[in-house]
Amino acid sequence: MPPARRAYSRRNVRGRGYAQRGYRSNGELYFQLKRNYAHFSRQMEVNENESISELIRMMFWSIEGEDPGQLPEGLNFAFVLRRQLLSPSDDMVKTLFDGGETVS
Repeated sequence: MPPARRAYSRRNVRGRGYAQRGYRSNGELYFQLKRNYAHFSRQMEVNENESISELIRMMFWSIEGEDPGQLPEGLNFAFVLRRQLLSPSDDMVKTLFDGGETVS
């Protein structure tokens, strides 16, 4: 069986709003991951054909990889998009995101 090829999207779209921080480029989806405990956000990128479960795992690793002194004790992780909790699933990221969102 040949190795699976990475599928690229032909859509290249800049995000919405003032700063236009979220966008798509060659199958990669860029968005803001907001840290509510620290009042700032950082840009994340993910392939739009990844599963929601993999996206949640990547966001968790991103926050865990920060300076340990900055994370509050007993921090609980809950990723929210459009006021709804993201739950792990096998759906593709492109079914939920269009490239201009902020995940809290």
